[in-house]
Amino acid sequence: MKKLLILLMFVVACSSSTSPNAHFPAPDLELGQAAEASDFMYSSGPISLRYALQVTNNADEQLTLRRVELRTIGGGLYQLPLRSQNVELVVAPHSTGTAQFTMWGTANGSMRQHVAEATTLRGVAYFESAAGPMQKLFTTTIDIASR
Repeated sequence: MKKLLILLMFVVACSSSTSPNAHFPAPDLELGQAAEASDFMYSSGPISLRYALQVTNNADEQLTLRRVELRTIGGGLYQLPLRSQNVELVVAPHSTGTAQFTMWGTANGSMRQHVAEATTLRGVAYFESAAGPMQKLFTTTIDIASR
């Protein structure tokens, strides 16, 4: 009887939980390095990294980007441990907006005259809308050497 009661409580708790994602088309995200400091390609240590996140709203309602989390995965010219940045970007239905923000990372100083590693970033964008909150995971590779 006690096991049945625990199972029933579990079923009720699961059925009352809400999904963290609203039910509308997910936005398209494109992350790029907004500005680059040439010194981080040759030296090592703390570095300010400026990013631009372009958000294309595919929904029929307004989206608000509230927060972005980023971190590097694997090697690259720099390392960025998990960082979170609050932003306020309102994107109208079927339009595009760009949020710029800065995070602190650590330069590896690994660039040689014609050799550089691409840096891969994994992120989460947190949105709010009239339909509810939504999270979008994304991964992007930034290759400064190919510029």
